[in-house]
Amino acid sequence: MSFQLIPLNQLVASSANVRRTDRKADVDALSASILAHGLLQNLSVQARGEQRFEVVAGARRHAALKRLAKEGKIARDFAVPCNLVAPDGASETSLAENVHRVPMNAMDEADAFAALIDQGFDTDAIAARFGVATRHVEQRIALAQLSPKLKASYWRGEINLDAARAFTIEPDHAKQDAVLRALGKPILQASQVRALLTQGAMKASDRIPRFVGLESYEEAGGALIRDLFDPDTVFVADPGLMTRLADARMEAIREELIAQGWGWVDVDLGLGRLTAQSGQRIQPTRRPMTRGERRALAALDAEIAASETKLNDPEIEDDGLWPQHQALEAKRQALIAATDQWDKELIAHAGTIVRLDHEGRAHFTHGIVAKADAGQLKRVLAARAPEGQAPDAEAADRGDQTPASTGPKLSKALARELTTARSIALREAVSQSPDLALGIIVYAGVKTALQNARAHGVELTMLAVAAADADTLENARMRLTSTLPSSDAELLDWCLAQSRERLLEALAILLAGALDLAHEAHTSADTALQGFADRLAGAVNLDIRSHWSADVGFLSRLPKSMLMQIAADAPSIAAKTPKRRELQLKAWAKMKRDDLAKAVAKVIGGAGWLPDLLITPVPAGALVVTDEGQAAAASIAAE
Repeated sequence: MSFQLIPLNQLVASSANVRRTDRKADVDALSASILAHGLLQNLSVQARGEQRFEVVAGARRHAALKRLAKEGKIARDFAVPCNLVAPDGASETSLAENVHRVPMNAMDEADAFAALIDQGFDTDAIAARFGVATRHVEQRIALAQLSPKLKASYWRGEINLDAARAFTIEPDHAKQDAVLRALGKPILQASQVRALLTQGAMKASDRIPRFVGLESYEEAGGALIRDLFDPDTVFVADPGLMTRLADARMEAIREELIAQGWGWVDVDLGLGRLTAQSGQRIQPTRRPMTRGERRALAALDAEIAASETKLNDPEIEDDGLWPQHQALEAKRQALIAATDQWDKELIAHAGTIVRLDHEGRAHFTHGIVAKADAGQLKRVLAARAPEGQAPDAEAADRGDQTPASTGPKLSKALARELTTARSIALREAVSQSPDLALGIIVYAGVKTALQNARAHGVELTMLAVAAADADTLENARMRLTSTLPSSDAELLDWCLAQSRERLLEALAILLAGALDLAHEAHTSADTALQGFADRLAGAVNLDIRSHWSADVGFLSRLPKSMLMQIAADAPSIAAKTPKRRELQLKAWAKMKRDDLAKAVAKVIGGAGWLPDLLITPVPAGALVVTDEGQAAAASIAAE
């Protein structure tokens, strides 16, 4: 083997090179190293004609040199030191160079980088000279700075590399050595090391740091402890500062709520203890939504419905869908909460509890009445009540409760879908009953103007609520619109010139468009809205079965337990003998939900089954016992 300097542009790759993979691995790093330190190892080449040499050993170095030439950092005819090998020794030379090599130990590399730091190099300069990432250099320096006892244990094979990396999260050698003594040898679990070293530390992902925000904490002079080997593991170096910042933010929230008129505000970063309560809650009224808010709400409802469809699909994995679904629900609640209006006089005798949830968000519970304030609140309500009427204590006591339910609950989306169908049917009925529309107008006026309360189900301002109305109402609305003048002055003159009958007809159409009886059957406000719709349905003798029926699409979205209950109550199943009924239900219980929904649809087909939300309650006194009924009851009693 002889030595020769050969121009770079005369070197070509050789088929005799035994390395078939990773020929260009880490070429960027190798290029940086060659540029900084020169070519530390000659290439092995073999002559192939005039001015042509094949590189049989050193393919990565050859590629790195060509990269530097392409970037203009060296000349294309750069003189490359090469060893010429005999024609019959090319493959053997390539094999020897690739086999007889040992990769550098991570701790050796760490000590070498640390020595360069001692010589005055910084991490960026070292990274540039060796063509590696700055983070890689920082990780190696952290290993070099481990306690001598730890490094000695590593060299003895008592600690693996992963565990050694975990020790770098704590720079204190005394703490490192304490954990080293506490753990048995060998130490192989990085998670175990990390858990002991960070015991009691405040994670950046905890609720208090999330409430404050890491940027705010760092702006206040706080430092973070980051695991160089696990970017997702971050700790707060000064928990005291973080807690003080959280307290300050909570105090700002408290002061803002007091300024709004609340009698008291209880804030706590933890779960805290609730104040002594009277069991009462005051509730807000709600202003009408703006057109933009209604559009935003409709868009959110569509997204939530689509999300629930995916969650109910057994073919779709729902692990990643739940957080998205919950975020949509939270946005919807926030949009609705923005329309809450609190009575200034009442909130002076009530308070708000503020706590942090697990996500670090401030959670507000408004309207709590302390025992000490209950008497004064009762006197305020009594002073407002009309003469001879007891104060509306129920309004303060009911709280934010959900409707009672003895069985499986419908999802919010399904409840809204059902009550929307009923709302559309009632809107159509009201549009054809002017006298009823007039009664509703008076009711809403009394509630808002005289009782300072919300008229559930109707907005007195007559804001049109978007809905997929029946053709009857839509056509009536179009006919009315086509007859109306365009200017305000002409419109007033038109209204004053109409007969009572014509005005009532227009009023019915307008009021029908303002009815909004859709809800989700989850809150006390929803319960009140359902009660309003029930009474209205009774007044118009609504038969919802002519507007809605349970199809397979609807049934397949119900919980399986609810489907089984519907099947068990179906007339055709209830009429079977107990044994046959039991066998039938057991067979259905083994079905998948979609198949069960199809079976239930067949069983209730034509029976007019309705969910509870769509059933119109029979008013008291509407039913009487006939002579035939009394005779039948007496016969049964005699048996």
